[in-house]
Amino acid sequence: MATPRAVSPAVGDSARAAVGVSAGLAAVYLLIAAFQAALLPGHQAVWVSGIALLTVAVLLVVAVILARGIRRGHRQEVRHADLLGIAPVVNVVTLLLATQGAVQVAEFTLTIVALAAGVRSTVLATLMTGTLVACWSATLVLWPTADGTPGEQAPAVVVALVVGMIVHALRRRREALLNRVVVELDDRTRAAERTAAALAEAEADVRVLLDSSPVGITVTDAEGRFLSVNPAFCALVGRPADSVLGSTSTGFTDAADRDLVVTLDWVRGSSGGVGRMEKRYRRPDGELRWAQITATELPGSDRRVVAYVHDVTDRRAAEQALHESRADLAAIAGAMRRVRAGDDVRSTIVAATRAIAQADTVSLFEPPLDAPDPDSLVLGTSSHPHLRGTTVPLGTVSATTEVYRTGRPLFLADPAEHPLVDNALLALSGARSVMWQPITQRGVTRGVLGVSWSERVDSVTDHRAAAVAMLADEAAVALENEDLLAQLRASATTDALTGVGNRRAWDAALAGLAASAARDGRPLTVALLDLDHFKRFNDTFGHPAGDDLLRRFAGRALGLLRPGDVLARWGGEEFAVALAGTTPAEARVVLERLRGAVPDGQTCSVGMAAWHAGDRPGDVLGRADAALYRAKAGGRDRLETADPAVLPAG
Repeated sequence: MATPRAVSPAVGDSARAAVGVSAGLAAVYLLIAAFQAALLPGHQAVWVSGIALLTVAVLLVVAVILARGIRRGHRQEVRHADLLGIAPVVNVVTLLLATQGAVQVAEFTLTIVALAAGVRSTVLATLMTGTLVACWSATLVLWPTADGTPGEQAPAVVVALVVGMIVHALRRRREALLNRVVVELDDRTRAAERTAAALAEAEADVRVLLDSSPVGITVTDAEGRFLSVNPAFCALVGRPADSVLGSTSTGFTDAADRDLVVTLDWVRGSSGGVGRMEKRYRRPDGELRWAQITATELPGSDRRVVAYVHDVTDRRAAEQALHESRADLAAIAGAMRRVRAGDDVRSTIVAATRAIAQADTVSLFEPPLDAPDPDSLVLGTSSHPHLRGTTVPLGTVSATTEVYRTGRPLFLADPAEHPLVDNALLALSGARSVMWQPITQRGVTRGVLGVSWSERVDSVTDHRAAAVAMLADEAAVALENEDLLAQLRASATTDALTGVGNRRAWDAALAGLAASAARDGRPLTVALLDLDHFKRFNDTFGHPAGDDLLRRFAGRALGLLRPGDVLARWGGEEFAVALAGTTPAEARVVLERLRGAVPDGQTCSVGMAAWHAGDRPGDVLGRADAALYRAKAGGRDRLETADPAVLPAG
């Protein structure tokens, strides 16, 4: 069943007026029925009064139908109600016929005006009014003796018709105007509803965008109090929205940045009205988060500020790591430059490691330099002076030896209870956390860097551990180069066959001893030793045997000399000896022991000379050489002196 069309406001207004008119006419006809019953004689009174009462009933039915149509919104019922206007027409026509035209002019004209006012349709109103006028005119023709003459009644009827036309026209005009107003209001209402729906949809979209945005978005008042925050901002600061709204960011900003607040004055004072800053937020668990904030005044708002808050913690950490990496590389490069410039390799490495690791103590453990098969590690260089000289046997179980054997680094945040840690050494160093870094070259560990902190360190950052490892690699190369240089320096001043000093070492040593003797006035004796018949020994036993004889003699001679004495291979089978602080008489005793140290029953000849004030090294050496010549010329296997007067007879 189709749904009836709703009654328009104009039609409904007219229908309400028709209800009022119908009810009013019913009341009037009720009074007319009473008067007619009282005034008309006999059956006319009954007939006319009955018709009047029937009209009252019809008019009341019309009023009820109109009211029902208005209440239910049935446009068709309201429209069909115009047809019920026929009832007054029928009533008047019946009266005219019943009374043979004796209807009162007032009742007739009232009906005309009522029809014009009550019937909405112009066509129906015209037909009904025309019917009344036609019937009235007919009664005047049929019953000329009726009440009044046409000349008397015509003006009243004409006035009623004119008034009815005016009333009907005004009603139609009013309905048209009201319809236009209602249509316009209806259009505006629908437009407003569409606008409201669009705004609600846009607001919902904005809310979805805010809630789903990965960037924190806030709205604050002029003083920086939060009015709105999205989930991304709440996640950044680690707090729910209800604990943030109504407050400023001071409560969860890091102490160093608490003067950085997003306010309207700050935004307006920024370049272009756009404020930018970076600040740190402190989460409830203590975690620090960096935020980049871009803020501007919200257009059309009452002194409000909108801010976009980006979490830049990872970027800041990367920048910090890059800065520290550059600083570490600069420290490593600086250390290597100092090493190349001649600074001590070990001290430079220890100092650079301490700076990079931000440690309190750094120590370098190495096997002894002269031990081809070491059984211990020696702490030779350390930033802690009391630790120098500490020896760690390789046979013991310790963190240092473990790292040395495996070549793998080790970090202990709490080393005190670890089985590999020597608590005595730990207490001596005052360390709370320790790291051991091997120094490895071509797969071979040649040392261990011990790094310690006096305060507990939870972990060593990746870049710092990598920097220490990089420095250890550079240290391995530098230490190897240092050892090679030491070997080169030693080979430049050491005789390769016997291991004692060569001619260059002798010249430097004699010059130094002569300068000391001149400065201190202490005695100095110089001697030259020559193995007798060495060429014949070589020819008899071969050159390897001769080389072995030289090596063994040099070893025995070194064992007979003091640490301050000098022994050098002068050339071939000749050796030079310098005895500092020794008089010729004392020197003769020492030189005689050296003559007896020649292996395999071989002998040697010796020439000695005492250093005199003003002598140059070549002077005293020349006198010793002359004395050696005399010893060989005198039969060999003897000692001759360049200054026989200072020696007792021997």
